Amino acid sequence: MIRKLLILVILISFMLSSCFNGTNVPSLVKKKFEELYPNNKQVQWVGKENTKYVATFKQDEKTMIASFSKYGIWLETKSAIPETIVPAISVGYVKQFYPKAHIAENYTVKNPDGTFFEIDVKKDTSTLVVIFDKDGKLFSDENNALLRNFKKMYPNPSDVKWVRADDGKFDVFFKDQGKVCKVSFAIDGHWIETQTLASETEVPEIAFTYIKKNFKSYELKGIIFVKSTDSDLFDIVILVKDKEINLYFDLEGNFVKKDETNK
Repeated sequence: MIRKLLILVILISFMLSSCFNGTNVPSLVKKKFEELYPNNKQVQWVGKENTKYVATFKQDEKTMIASFSKYGIWLETKSAIPETIVPAISVGYVKQFYPKAHIAENYTVKNPDGTFFEIDVKKDTSTLVVIFDKDGKLFSDENNALLRNFKKMYPNPSDVKWVRADDGKFDVFFKDQGKVCKVSFAIDGHWIETQTLASETEVPEIAFTYIKKNFKSYELKGIIFVKSTDSDLFDIVILVKDKEINLYFDLEGNFVKKDETNK
């Protein structure tokens, strides 16, 4: 019985090791490769589930990796590059969002959509792939829960700026439908709150009645609509002598609380 099991294991191992080698590459794939990279004989092929074929080769003393579909359609070609060639804003993005990880590899990537930069980030035992356009702006980062949740909440923002706060959370400053906004996320991508600049016409009149009654002389500095998991409030900021006072009202205009800061 043991002998039969051993023979079975050997047979399976042989089948797995011989299921693909360079000679198994479809002729359509080889033809396309030769069209793109003629006279290149030192090629190593790897097949992936019989749907994708990857060629590793040298060109101009650079290591290149070209991918093709099983029908011979060119998918992409990438080559390793030093970090100094990658745009600084791309490297800055990785260091901002993955501060405990390190950059493992950098590539230039060409595919039918254009030219891109790829940064492979090593985090614990995983390798995360981040793609940037030719100018260094973020193109794709499927592992970034912060970015994914932000785009889900605000599909078409403009003038976006990410800031990592001292307490570890992220603040995003942007415009949404013409309004200036700030949204805060925890490091794990959990939404905390959104602040949006508001106008006097959006606030119930009862709130200003309260302010006029309790503050004889004041300067209105601004109004912010604050939306969080706990509540929705209007934050009306006024200046009284040398103090900046934040007065919070609910959506009906009822007073909730106040904070004071010396200027």
